[in-house]
Amino acid sequence: MTDNARIRWDKHRRAFIDPNERVLASYDPYEFTVGRLEEFQDITAGEISEVMRQAVADSDTTVDPMSTISIDYFPASVGVFRSAWAANYPYPKDMLIMACREGRFEFNIDVVLPRNSTLTDQTIRSLTKAPLAARGMTCIETKFYADSSDGASCELTVLPSNDITVRDMAFMVSQMRDIVMNEPFSASPAKMFFAIESSETQFLLGTVESEALDAKDSHYPKQDRSRIDIASDVAAFANSAKGGLIVIGARTVKDLHGRDFLAEVNGCPIDIGARDRYMRAIEALVYPEIMGIKMCRTPAALGEIFAILIPEQLPDRIPFIVRGAVKTEGRMSSALFQVPVRQGDCNVPARIEDIHRRLNSLDEDD
Repeated sequence: MTDNARIRWDKHRRAFIDPNERVLASYDPYEFTVGRLEEFQDITAGEISEVMRQAVADSDTTVDPMSTISIDYFPASVGVFRSAWAANYPYPKDMLIMACREGRFEFNIDVVLPRNSTLTDQTIRSLTKAPLAARGMTCIETKFYADSSDGASCELTVLPSNDITVRDMAFMVSQMRDIVMNEPFSASPAKMFFAIESSETQFLLGTVESEALDAKDSHYPKQDRSRIDIASDVAAFANSAKGGLIVIGARTVKDLHGRDFLAEVNGCPIDIGARDRYMRAIEALVYPEIMGIKMCRTPAALGEIFAILIPEQLPDRIPFIVRGAVKTEGRMSSALFQVPVRQGDCNVPARIEDIHRRLNSLDEDD
């Protein structure tokens, strides 16, 4: 233990102490030790693990000695403004339970499963592995419990790396509950847009990027090249069978199958002029006009979530062509064009053979 440790074990007072000799939590080997998030949030798993092991070593009980710290907190205090969980189980607070058992430091995530859930151990591991790993955490065990008045539940036991803070652990408790609760959420672009418009962005957690969904962590830059990027992304969805949704301010990670899914929807810095800039680019560069485009923004922890809905278009208006391309010297030319299409979770230019076939079919229809 270093001299500048943020938490230490006081054997005589049987308590966890901060540098100012304040009691952060009193230790009882038979009960949950209760702590407060604001006092623990910056302390790391490594620091807590060390003092908890000392508390267990000094315990006068010989029957399954353990050290457990329980912290109640509001999800919004760690940046999770969810609705998927609260819409079904409106409990105002979450709980972080940290424990030191047999020298191993861990924390638990308790999840009440959706009604008539088909989730299995394998599917829950698949849903949670990537976002946990992205933050230096590993799920080592899942336990299922039978239906109660609230429904069936699952408990995940998670090992954090030593540099993970208490705030990080609390964030993952709230975040993983929503991801599992959504099972995962899948809906039409219009329903996802409505969820964002209604500030219910947590419903998107666990949704996989696809032919109908594209997630970006930040706004398109304010550059000429970005005008073609936004026009191409929108046109690609307009050229698809069902339209699509672009969500700006969402972070993705890969799941066990290599798919990118939404792991965080905490937003990005607010761009006041984004709506007008995007519409000008689309109107100037895409032909024919794409009908029914909608845009919305909603507040988020890091600023805003911005969404662009591209509805399904009438077949006789397809393909939508993006005029202008970047030449080697960086200038755009209206003599060049592309027909972007959506393939899986990527946008690609249509092959010239497909464009020719499409034009032939139009001539035959005439």
